[in-house]
Amino acid sequence: MNIALTQREKDTLYLISEGKQTSEIAQQLYLSADTIKDYRKALMRKFQARNSPHLVKLGMQYNFISQ
Repeated sequence: MNIALTQREKDTLYLISEGKQTSEIAQQLYLSADTIKDYRKALMRKFQARNSPHLVKLGMQYNFISQ
């Protein structure tokens, strides 16, 4: 599976893996919560993830997140 992520998607994925909530990610990245929700949806679609823990697991598997 070849997955291409934007820098913002990578940032969002990393912060999700750190256990941050949508509002915390939005504040840290200076974006709206709705934008973060859109990034999360795009990540879930690109990775074909069922939920956030699965997304993080796949992010690690494909080396977007270090373990």
